[in-house]
Amino acid sequence: MNAKRIAVVALALALTACAHDAARHEMAPRRPDWKLPNVQVIGDKYLVVDQEPIIVPSGSRDDIAFVLQHDSDYAFYRDGVVVSAPKGEFDCRVQAGGQRVVCRNRHSNPPTDPKTYKYMIQVARPGAKPITLDPFVVND
Repeated sequence: MNAKRIAVVALALALTACAHDAARHEMAPRRPDWKLPNVQVIGDKYLVVDQEPIIVPSGSRDDIAFVLQHDSDYAFYRDGVVVSAPKGEFDCRVQAGGQRVVCRNRHSNPPTDPKTYKYMIQVARPGAKPITLDPFVVND
């Protein structure tokens, strides 16, 4: 009888520990990925990018892919993302039916001369006024 009780208590403690670890994992922040900033529309009036500013590591020329939340009825509007930079430094294109904008980053500045660029994101849903956000990207 005591062995049964000990086994039941041990099993209950083990299950509680697993549930605690799973809950802690869900609450753990995900490391920002400058190559894949997430864009969300909050309350049909605010745009939120999960990184501000976006920091591009020195010398990197990887694309930056802005992605809308998967269940969004919004889409990137017109150009989607426009970076205020010298001509040719960034080339942004709307893709995936308006759910993603990929920006090619030439990153032409030398490592000793970081540059900060303002950019504009616009999203809209059919028949609604666009929502705009003006954050920054830093080429370190």
